[in-house]
Amino acid sequence: MRRISRDFLRLSPKDVAVYGQVVEGKMTQESGLYPNPTPPIGTLATTREALEAAYTSAEDGGLVQRQERAALEDIYKQQLLQLSDYVAMHVSNDAALMERSGFTLTKIREKVGPMPAVTDLRISYPALSGEMILRWLSIYGAQTFIVQHKEVGTQDWTTTNCTRAKVKVSNLEPGKKYVFRVAAIGSEGQGPWSQEFQAMAL
Repeated sequence: MRRISRDFLRLSPKDVAVYGQVVEGKMTQESGLYPNPTPPIGTLATTREALEAAYTSAEDGGLVQRQERAALEDIYKQQLLQLSDYVAMHVSNDAALMERSGFTLTKIREKVGPMPAVTDLRISYPALSGEMILRWLSIYGAQTFIVQHKEVGTQDWTTTNCTRAKVKVSNLEPGKKYVFRVAAIGSEGQGPWSQEFQAMAL
C-alpha cells in the first residue's frame, strides 16, 4: 500500500517552492480528476510566489526578512499538507491516481502479525543417497524457518534453521522412514508447526 509522502515538510524554502510548483501544475492538468481542491490551487500559487519573493529578500536581508520567510514557509507547507489530505481522500488512496497529483508517494510498511502454519511440504531426492530436499510454500514476513526431522517411532527431533522455503537434510539412513515438520519465525515469534510429513530415505 502507498500513501503521499510527508517529506516535503522537511524541504528548504527554495526546494519546497519547486516541489509545490510541480504539484500545482499537475493538479491544474488534472482538474477533471480534482475539481475542487482544498485549498484552491490559486491560493497555493499566491503563497508560493510570496515565499519565493521572501526567499530572495531574506538572502540579503536581516532578521525581519528571515522571520517573514519562515512564516510563509510554514503557511505554504501547511497548505501542501492540507492539499495532500484532500488528494488522498478524494481518490480513496488509489496510488495511480494520487501519482497524477504530482505528490511523491511512499510505501507504507505493513505490520506483519503472527506467522501462520507452513503448508504444502514436498520432498525430492538429490543424487546422493541419504539426502532429501524438503520444500514448502514461503510465508510473507517470515525471517527464518525452523525444520525438524526424526526417524518414525523415535522421540528426539533434529533441528535445522534456514532462511528460504527449502532445505537439504543429510545423514539419513537409506530404507528408514522419517517424519518432518516446519515452522515459520517472524517478528512476533514462532508460528505453529506444519502438519507432519513422512518420507522414506533412499
